[in-house]
Amino acid sequence: MVMTSVRRVLCAVDIDDAAAGVFADALSLCRRHHASLVVLHVVPFEQPFESGAMERNARLRYFHALAQAALVDIRVRVEHGDPASIIAAEAAERRVDLIVLGTSGRGTDRRASVVQGVLRLADRPTLL
Repeated sequence: MVMTSVRRVLCAVDIDDAAAGVFADALSLCRRHHASLVVLHVVPFEQPFESGAMERNARLRYFHALAQAALVDIRVRVEHGDPASIIAAEAAERRVDLIVLGTSGRGTDRRASVVQGVLRLADRPTLL
């Protein structure tokens, strides 16, 4: 698949230190291509939605502020369920041109499973 332009980027993040690097890469791409950004965090269905809500909300507000300071149009979404399925569905629904995912950090086995699921389910180019 050849990508001619990047106008919408979906960045799926966990709430850990690795998320900052993934977000920075997505934000940089959006600035370079004058693209809009959707930041998506999926709380896995086996965890209560309220689990880590304070930390999650603080991190996502921080990402939102960084994007606004960079003059990048941003939407932040939090969902609950199967991460790979939700990421792929959100990418299709929002018609994004690129999905940006992290591949390291805490929970690496789970993250690898999510990455594999997104690569299998999504019909969008994905940057790891």
